[in-house]
Amino acid sequence: MDCISFNQDCSNLVIGSKSGYQLYNLSQKDVGQVVRTHRNTVKKNLCLITRLFNSSLIAMVTEDQRSTLKLRHLKKDAEICERSYRGNILAVKLNRQVC
Repeated sequence: MDCISFNQDCSNLVIGSKSGYQLYNLSQKDVGQVVRTHRNTVKKNLCLITRLFNSSLIAMVTEDQRSTLKLRHLKKDAEICERSYRGNILAVKLNRQVC
């Protein structure tokens, strides 16, 4: 299953698949210009993925672990944390508010 999402200000597009994820910058200068800025082959079957604005934070859920949310740092290419829930995660919404 492939997944696709825009970040909060629609300046970036994230596409996830079973072979990894790709990030695209949607240029404001040149309308219609799409530039791939990042590619990762984590070899996971992604069903949900989203990016926090234009930051290095990515939230993802895999098809194999529908009840686990993973946060990754793009530039370090490292997993920051993992949270498990009782039921399947149906959607992920990120904001800048700190808990």
